[in-house]
Amino acid sequence: MSVGDERTHQWIDAARRDWRVETAPGHLLLHGDQETVDIPECDWISDVSALPHGSCYIVRIATREREVGFVVSAEQAEPVLRHVGQWHGVGEPVLDEIVEDDAPERPLMWPKVSPLAVWAVICSSMVFVPILGLLPAVGTVVLLVLHRKRVRRSRAWSHSRALCRVAFVFLVSGLGVEVIVAAGCLSNWRANGDSFDRVVGQVQPIPNAACHGIRTLPATASLLAAEPFWKREIDWALLAGGLFVVIMSLSVHEAAHAISAWWLGDDFARRLGRVTLNPRAHIDPVGTILLPMILFISGAGVFGWARPVPVQVDRVPRPRRAHILISIAGPGSNLLLASASLALLLTIGCCVGFAFPESSVSGLGIAPESGVFSGVRASGFPLAAVFAAVCTILKLSFLVNVFLAMFNLIPIPPLDGSWVLQNLFPFTLGPIYERIRPYGLFLFLGLMYTGILEYLLLPALFGVIPGLLLLEAALPF
Repeated sequence: MSVGDERTHQWIDAARRDWRVETAPGHLLLHGDQETVDIPECDWISDVSALPHGSCYIVRIATREREVGFVVSAEQAEPVLRHVGQWHGVGEPVLDEIVEDDAPERPLMWPKVSPLAVWAVICSSMVFVPILGLLPAVGTVVLLVLHRKRVRRSRAWSHSRALCRVAFVFLVSGLGVEVIVAAGCLSNWRANGDSFDRVVGQVQPIPNAACHGIRTLPATASLLAAEPFWKREIDWALLAGGLFVVIMSLSVHEAAHAISAWWLGDDFARRLGRVTLNPRAHIDPVGTILLPMILFISGAGVFGWARPVPVQVDRVPRPRRAHILISIAGPGSNLLLASASLALLLTIGCCVGFAFPESSVSGLGIAPESGVFSGVRASGFPLAAVFAAVCTILKLSFLVNVFLAMFNLIPIPPLDGSWVLQNLFPFTLGPIYERIRPYGLFLFLGLMYTGILEYLLLPALFGVIPGLLLLEAALPF
């Protein structure tokens, strides 16, 4: 109802408290019994959220000082939402129901996550690198301090605070890994000073790749290529471990898309049950399991796919920006998983090397004669078979996730990079790029069989090779 004039409206929040909502040029004002909340126009996108629910609207207003939720009729909501530019009209309900974990006094449509928390997680994942990891460690601390000062403590920001806790765990763990790896490198240098010359010598072919193609790299021809199945003995244990890694990596990838969409305001994927790490919600029986197995056994290049996450970004503020962030979240999650896998591999390997100096382990670093995707062999200490199996899984996780991230960033439909590029284009060029999307599979196959795809995957090699060289430098095997 209106009070006084057309710019003032009487709303009742979910806690049954009366508020006068006033629309003024460049401002939205909420007048309560003992307080007034002023939301300037520059904060409407971030602080005012609205979604239709049947014939009503769920409106959440969350600022640093105050947070309040309303369930009002469409007639009451229309003038205010038109003022802030979030009126969607009355149609089919967007929300099937208010989820049970939402507090009754404040309907929660989606959690708020600060970019500071996301960048803190990204920086903390690189802390484990010896010496170089000190810079992201400082950056992580700065981001956590800024987050604590700028983001208030409320239930709406609980996911953001949870990410900060994850970043803090990564930070502490990464510093511990950095100390262990530095000790391992120092021990190897003292024991055998020329080992570093041997390790560095393996990277000498890399500069030639720019002139002669990536087939000059050992990691492309002899490290990645597999012989046909009639010329080699298939390691079925390695195949099972690789299939497990692929399934989990694709599940993390698709879950990251769904989670980022939910955080940005699109809860469609969440209501479909895609905000989960359960592989059953993401795997495609053919693209995730059957096709990679057939390609691995036949010796061809292995690739696959999972069920795509559906999004409805047109309902959220700044949809082009939201689509870019949702698309990047998948490859970003794979890089985080690769970083965590390499850190665990370094920690376990160094600990075993310190505890059992006479142990024998092979297959952890660069081995041109057997390929980087070979399994790990260990002997000479208790539970060597378990150690080899765990290290094989972690090594495969590192390699697969790096290549999966770089592969998905290639701007070829329907890969994630194509959505990023399309939304970066101006509105006049975006539709032109959209026209090639139905022919993306044929374009991809053409690039693969002409060898151009190998050049597009070159950035993945510059991520894989330094990690394997770090393993050889830090581990005493």
